[in-house]
Amino acid sequence: MLLARPRIQPNECLVSYLIRISEQNGFKHIGHLLHHAGLAWKNNRVPVHEILTGEFDLNVYFLQLGLTSCSSQIEPIFYSFQHVIDTPYLLVKYPKVCPDCIEEFGFCRFEWSLLPYLACARHGKLLIDVHYSTGKRLNWYRRYLNKFDDDTDVINSLSNVAPSEAIKLSQYIEALLQGGNRISCPEILQGLELRESLSIIHFIAHYRSRLLGGSFQPLSITNGELAQYYQYVWEMLENWPDAYYKFLNQYLERPMSNKELVAYINILGIYMSLCIVRRGTGELLG
Repeated sequence: MLLARPRIQPNECLVSYLIRISEQNGFKHIGHLLHHAGLAWKNNRVPVHEILTGEFDLNVYFLQLGLTSCSSQIEPIFYSFQHVIDTPYLLVKYPKVCPDCIEEFGFCRFEWSLLPYLACARHGKLLIDVHYSTGKRLNWYRRYLNKFDDDTDVINSLSNVAPSEAIKLSQYIEALLQGGNRISCPEILQGLELRESLSIIHFIAHYRSRLLGGSFQPLSITNGELAQYYQYVWEMLENWPDAYYKFLNQYLERPMSNKELVAYINILGIYMSLCIVRRGTGELLG
């Protein structure tokens, strides 16, 4: 049993909730908390990714911790997140946060765990995932919600002002998570569900990187670097189909290797996939 049993907040990331429980009960980090609840994993490890995707059921551990009143509140968030995210490649490896939101509301929102969710629209800043002076990554195993894992460096609320495209993309994702009512987005995305939209955005970013001779490795780069990839994709979607045709023409204007030919076929497949999805709604692509 615990001395402090806070309630989970609407839209709170489950790992954020674990960190808050650990902090309020004096545990070093969430691994020690779950070990106390009976999770006997080596070195007090925690299946963070499986918790984010909804694959790992925490209810039995919450019961062990005397948090029975929270389990019924967790399930709607838990399963709604699981049912729309069906690929591990759209979830972060390291957390990213808005320090101003944490200070104001006291928890981390679960949409911050989505790779294309880049900025806090409320405060107009990019989400923070590295220390502003040392470059040290934020960690799921930190002791306090608003500090880095060395327990000394408070997350600095100074952050780069987010590009308008990053804010629009984050607003779009948030609107889809909330049901998609009165959503503002490029015409080409209208009628798409969250899973479809995130996959399209992610794949375009990937193949644009291939076109430029690089590789898109979103799990290993910072949120600021991710913003550079995804904001270009949002610009392309806002100027569909002209920007997409221009993108394809860059392949046709020079000889292609076998790998580039495969990439070309795949990005052409993205366009065809959108055609199929939109045709299903009775609409025509531009």
